[in-house]
Amino acid sequence: MEQDEPKRRIIRDAAAVRKQRGITQVQMAEELGVPCRTLEEWLQGRRYPKGPGMTLIRRWVVQHSRKLT
Repeated sequence: MEQDEPKRRIIRDAAAVRKQRGITQVQMAEELGVPCRTLEEWLQGRRYPKGPGMTLIRRWVVQHSRKLT
């Protein structure tokens, strides 16, 4: 379980950025280029993204966090 902590952290960060931006999960999924259902499962912790998905989310969080500050 501890090995999943970095994934949980980035998912929490992504959810927080989404809320701060005031966008829906559908809009976020479109920006990421992933199916809405996949993003929903990631955000609800039912699944964790694999390597490419983690890279997408991490880049999205970094890109949009900068715009909020």
